Amino acid sequence: TAEMLPPAQADERLGFHGEASSRQYDPASLSARIAALNEADKSLTEIAGTLSSGRPWPRPRRESRRAGEEIEGDGIVWRFAETGDGDLLVSGTFDREKGRVAFAFCDLAATISPTITRLDPVKGFMPTSQYVTGSVSCRGDKVEFSFVCSAALWRHNRALKPRWALFSAVPKENLRSSVGLWPKNPRPVTNRLTQLSNIPEYYGFMEY
Repeated sequence: TAEMLPPAQADERLGFHGEASSRQYDPASLSARIAALNEADKSLTEIAGTLSSGRPWPRPRRESRRAGEEIEGDGIVWRFAETGDGDLLVSGTFDREKGRVAFAFCDLAATISPTITRLDPVKGFMPTSQYVTGSVSCRGDKVEFSFVCSAALWRHNRALKPRWALFSAVPKENLRSSVGLWPKNPRPVTNRLTQLSNIPEYYGFMEY
């Protein structure tokens, strides 16, 4: 990143993404990235020292819910549970006016890209695969959903099982944006190159 900075300062054409009509990087974003990497390096060194001394590292302060609880968000009520085989069961209802809702989850350290399931009042459950199966049905102004994520998706490795979760929706007033339903977060993300599911602070924590 540091080596990219002088060329970017010398030629402003570098970093331009013609297909998306936006910039992938510029001198300001490169400088910000260097600062963020330095901060991350400092934090990782601190975490390593804490763990090597035998003390646990505190989890970030995020909304947290336990398995079996009824969880309420912005127009959505859901619950999750773990089967004896380690599969993840998710079910609930959301307001039909929310349109298409997406559920994303990833493991504790986010070592695997988020798995995303879409729940559409019209098109139903998407995508269905050998690892994720479910159903969607409409009852009046509510949409009921239920699906199972097989533990084979994270290779039955408990260190990689789902711990961070996010329900989001695309608001009708801006189809190019998305907002968090649980945890509630009305701040829309509108950058076409940045998916809501890739922003850690939008997620909540699942406790088993």
